[in-house]
Formats: sequence, C-alpha cells, structure tokens
Amino acid sequence: MYEIMQHDAQCRFTFRMSATQIIRLHDLLTARYGLSGTSGFTSMEAVGLFLYMMSGESNRDANSFFTRSSSTISRYFNSVLASVNALAADILKPVDHNFVQVHDGLLAEDDFRPFYGAVGAVDGTHVEVLSPGQTSSQLQHRNRHHQVTSKNVLVICDLDGRVLFCDAGWPGSFHDRRVLSDAIDCRAHRFPSLPLYFLGDSGYPCKMGVLPPIPGFPVPRDRRQSRARRRVPEGREHRFNDVHASLRSVIRRQLGIAKEEWRILERIPHHPDPGWQPRVIRAAFTLHNFSWDSRDPAFMETCPLYNGSAPVLPACPPFSYNYFAINSEEAMAALRGLIADALMRY
Repeated sequence: MYEIMQHDAQCRFTFRMSATQIIRLHDLLTARYGLSGTSGFTSMEAVGLFLYMMSGESNRDANSFFTRSSSTISRYFNSVLASVNALAADILKPVDHNFVQVHDGLLAEDDFRPFYGAVGAVDGTHVEVLSPGQTSSQLQHRNRHHQVTSKNVLVICDLDGRVLFCDAGWPGSFHDRRVLSDAIDCRAHRFPSLPLYFLGDSGYPCKMGVLPPIPGFPVPRDRRQSRARRRVPEGREHRFNDVHASLRSVIRRQLGIAKEEWRILERIPHHPDPGWQPRVIRAAFTLHNFSWDSRDPAFMETCPLYNGSAPVLPACPPFSYNYFAINSEEAMAALRGLIADALMRY
C-alpha cells in the first residue's frame, strides 16, 4: 500500500484518492471518529483496505492484495465503515443551513437569475443490492423499472455538487415522491424554508422546498447540444423547463461521478445486518464529499463541519413562513409562475 501511495496516478487508480487525501482522511478518522489499528494491522492500512473495497474490489481481491484472512478483512472494513458513517453525520449537510449567499452561477447568466432562490437539486437513484433467495425482502426491494433488487437512494446536492443530504434506507419498490415526502415530514429541520428551494424532476411534488418543472411541457430533445447551437425553446413553459433542466443537471452529474468513483455502488454484496448496505451507500457519498472538499485544503481548515472551530448558524426563525407552510403547493406553483414570467423578460 505504501509503495503505491508513492505514485500519484497508481494511487488514484487503486484507492480513488491521492496520497495526501488518504493521509488527511486517516488523520480525521483517528482523531475524531474512533478509528484505531493494531501492531499487526495499522489504522492507515485499514483506511487503504476500506478505500480499495469501496472502489469495487471484492473481499477475495482484498484478501490477496493485503495478504490477510477474510475475517480480518471484514472486521477492519466494518471498523472503518462505522467511523466513516460517524463522519457522514457531520459532513453530509450544508455548511450554512441558512444559505445566506446566492450562488455565483445563478448571477452569471440572465437565464439563471430568476432562480436566485435555488440552493441545489434533488433526485433519486437506484443502487443494486444482493439479497439471498426469493424472500419478502427481495420482493420489497424489487426495482419496478429494471427488475433487480435495489435501494432507492434520495440525494440532495448544492449547485456546486456537494452532497447535502442522503437517505439510503428505502427499498427499490418505493417511488421517489414517497421517499422525499417522508424525508420532509420526518427531517424537516434538514430542509430549507421558502423562498429557498431545491430543483426536482417531474416525479416530485410541487411543495414547500421543492420546485419541479411545469408538467406537460417536455424539454426539447436537442438540450444536450451547446446552448449556442440548440434551438431556443418557444413559449413561457418550455423556456422555464429548459433552464430548470440545465440547473438541475448538477445532481445527475454528481450521481454519475459517485458511482464511477466508488464502484461498490454498482452492486452491494449481501450482509446479514439489514442496515449494512445503507451504511455502505452513505459511506460512498461521504467519501464523495470528502474528496470534493479536500481539493481545497484552506476550505477544510476553516470549515466548521471539519474543525468545529466555529458554530454553524442556527436556522432562520420560521414565523415569516407560516402562510407558505400551510399553503405550500399554492405558494410553490405561484413562485414557479413568477420565475417563468421573469424568464420571458430577458
């Protein structure tokens, strides 16, 4: 492992992180999240083992690579998994819960300015999981589109691509709308109040904190072309949906990056503990966030989510949003109409 870490390209290919990132992750997990090793298997090796298996390698491959027994591999993988999930509770959330600053990207283009209240995007993705035999659990996790057992994972990211929320405990047979509604009802403190909102696709309801496209007006098929070459959408509704889709695409990119980097998400092995597979999924998005944040060492040194040196600002008082909380569907539909009208003025 230490030899591989001396070569940056090989290190990134094997562990999906640079040597500097691995050392920083190891120091964080050992200092604050209870990770420890032994004289026979150090904590640094445990972190390397975890990253190696999260990149898609099997227990047997890890057994050969680290020359350890299968039981040792499993024990240390689960040890690091517990520490990473403890880290997840701290970094899978916004740096500033009040979203005081409007994202620079929304001010850069005229089309994006009416969406100044958008703070990110929400989407669901299916992660295939292995389940033994034709059990009731397997039937419950059956994905209705691809006929595989899966977890329906709700992910929210900001407009930079940083993951703010991840709920990995839902079976694949459940609809995205049901997963999001439960998250809003049971974890209301994790969602912003109006006029801040997340952008969602047409599978989500138009309600407080979520802004889907206008139904019945599909995005033009040539959207993937450069904005200079593709046909300008005609009409108020089509233009709204086109700009909405451009901003919302950040969540699809981040889901693709996470699955490409942490290939264990392609198919998660079976485990007798029913909470193990969701913990692996949360760990993958935690590593995604850590890799994203660690690109800027200055950010990690000053960010309260990592160093705890500055308190996170409390949530804004909810009194000014009482009307919208009661009439959330009407309020979000009205907001959508105002944004569509504003786009036609540019």
